[in-house]
Amino acid sequence: MTPDYTCDPVLALYDGYAIHNQPENHSGYVIDPTIGNPASAGCVRMLKKDVNWVYYYVPVGTTVVLY
Repeated sequence: MTPDYTCDPVLALYDGYAIHNQPENHSGYVIDPTIGNPASAGCVRMLKKDVNWVYYYVPVGTTVVLY
C-alpha cells in the first residue's frame, strides 16, 4: 500500500517479492491493467479474482514454482 495505490491481498514469496493483484487506486479503480507482461520489480500480478482464489484455497507453505 502506498499513498497512490494498493494491492490486496499480497501473498509474500521471498526477498520482498509477492503475488498480488493489479495496483488499484484507493477508490478500487485498476491503475495499471498489466497482466502477463513485465511490469513491476519482480512480483507476480494476477487478476483480483484469481489471487483471491489462491489466498483462500492454497495452503500456507505450498511450494510455488515460477518460470
